[in-house]
Amino acid sequence: MVEWQHGRRWPKILSPSNEMATSRYIATILFCFSLSLFYYCSSSEQIYTENDSPYLNHHDTVEYVGGETCRGCHADKFESFMHTGMGESFGDATKSRSKSKIDEHTLIFDSINNYYYKPFWKDDSLYVHEFRLDGKDTLYSRVEQIKYIIGSGHHTNSHIYEKNGYLYQAPITFYTQDQKWDFAPGFAGGFNSRFDRIIGTECMNCHNSYSDQPEGSENKYEWVAQGISCERCHGPGEAHVKLKTAGELIDTSKYVDYSIVNPAKLDRKLQMNVCQRCHVQGIAELLPGKSFYDFKPGQHLDSFMNVFIPRYDGNNTKFIMASQADRLTQSKCYTLTDMTCISCHNPHISTRVTPIDHFNQKCTSCHPSESDSFCTLNEGDRMLSDNNCSGCHMPESPSIDIPHVTVTDHLIRIPPKPNQKEERFTHLENVISDKTDPAIRALGYLSFYEKFTQNSALIDSAALYAGKNSRYPEKNFQAKVWINFIRSNYKKVSDISLKHSTDDPWTLYRIGESFTKQRMHKEAEVYYLKAVSNQQFNLEFQNKLASSLLNQMKLKEAKDVLNFIIKENDQHISALTNMGFTELQFGNIEKAQNLYEKVLKLNPDHIPCLLNMAGLYLVKSDKRKAKHYLNEVISRDKDNFKANQILKELKRI
Repeated sequence: MVEWQHGRRWPKILSPSNEMATSRYIATILFCFSLSLFYYCSSSEQIYTENDSPYLNHHDTVEYVGGETCRGCHADKFESFMHTGMGESFGDATKSRSKSKIDEHTLIFDSINNYYYKPFWKDDSLYVHEFRLDGKDTLYSRVEQIKYIIGSGHHTNSHIYEKNGYLYQAPITFYTQDQKWDFAPGFAGGFNSRFDRIIGTECMNCHNSYSDQPEGSENKYEWVAQGISCERCHGPGEAHVKLKTAGELIDTSKYVDYSIVNPAKLDRKLQMNVCQRCHVQGIAELLPGKSFYDFKPGQHLDSFMNVFIPRYDGNNTKFIMASQADRLTQSKCYTLTDMTCISCHNPHISTRVTPIDHFNQKCTSCHPSESDSFCTLNEGDRMLSDNNCSGCHMPESPSIDIPHVTVTDHLIRIPPKPNQKEERFTHLENVISDKTDPAIRALGYLSFYEKFTQNSALIDSAALYAGKNSRYPEKNFQAKVWINFIRSNYKKVSDISLKHSTDDPWTLYRIGESFTKQRMHKEAEVYYLKAVSNQQFNLEFQNKLASSLLNQMKLKEAKDVLNFIIKENDQHISALTNMGFTELQFGNIEKAQNLYEKVLKLNPDHIPCLLNMAGLYLVKSDKRKAKHYLNEVISRDKDNFKANQILKELKRI
């Protein structure tokens, strides 16, 4: 049963405690149904809500009810949808949910950082064991339980672990097509962030239905949905459920039912926007005042965000994995007809159980076999490929962002001839809107720089657009701060920050960091405090605030902040290290040592902690141990200035 909570975006599933409670609940709902009839009449095509949309579920007060509620009336569609890639996109890490294979030989080695990874099952729970060896001796060992699996298993299963509601990506992924374990996308080649990569709002927003995040959170969730469900494509269902339960029916063969969005009834642009929300993966830049939770099916996506996709010269074979809708719109089949994604796809049925003849028939409906342009191949060659149109014109191709994966390239065309010339990046294209504000475009280039490739030309492009007139002065300011921050122009960042105020937490963070780089810790504290006030549960911001307080020797205030972080996540390595330093300043040597030892059990390569441990042993007048930890630092960072300086001083004594 669903608890209707106005003012709350996501419903909770409840069980009434007794029959009387149930009766009261039903009576209340029936009363709401009777009220709903007051504002919803049979001539529903004329009804408009406050935001000038004909759809009742576009109103901000309409709640999401959950897929199980939809199942009550649409069981057939619900059951088949739950076996699609979207329906299986996210869930608990159980054996029945996992598509992975694990045996005694399953082992992944990070040769750059010297870590081994071993996934294993214990009963119905999945774990990842990270360890380091010296010969046959285990030097380091850490085990984390996997809470969720992300990815349907059509291509991958990636893995998420959780600490007190904070979600992080585990470093290894199972690649279904190759039937192999390897590093998660972006973790290989020395970029292994181990268990520290956050699963933020944008990531969850496309891989899952809307989850419940506390205000001021980036990767903390109070409730997590189990996969993409009905309302991601149809919008919140509360109004629809109330009206249908009250007997308000619409003949949908003749009229549009405006209590719920049916994408098939939308015009072409709005219908494509539903798919583009998640199947144009790239750089999403929100417009001022918008969040990733705001867009609802049936609304114009470019009223909420712009999405930038990298373009390349040459044969145009490079693409990001989840960009099917973008690839389709580049096809002549799309530009010369009225086709959309659902011209070929039934979103309620998995492509794995859809026969190839279904797709071939879609092709021959526009390209009949008797036409001259049907196919340039002779019949014999076509039969060798089972006369499979899409297999030739939409080949399985690798993506630029996910290893060990091939996906159907939705750019429908005659296959280009192989070209040995490397396809080079040319620009970012806004695939949602024909008009792009220069400041939004600048932010797109900056995000692409940080997320995909550190090419300085991208910063030059961002600077070019940031220098143009913008409708959004706040976004323009954010871009200028970001550009100068990347270029290490910290003085310029601090100078321009004095002339402009902002509430954007990441801009505030970058300004705070810029003051820190100039050792202006009092000024940095002001901006970190503002960042924290906007994102209370961003533990990195909190830790930066604590560091600025420690740099001013405001030990008590710093300890309060660090206590908050550690209460939220008792494995936050930087906060534990800073707390150890704080305890040492208070003279609590044993507490400090325990905290440092905990850190090194979580990350034996954490250089700030190794340095602090050396300092602790100097306080204890144990030069031998201090030298040991300093040498540990140098073995990982031979040019570390602090470690080398202290060792020189110790040799003189």
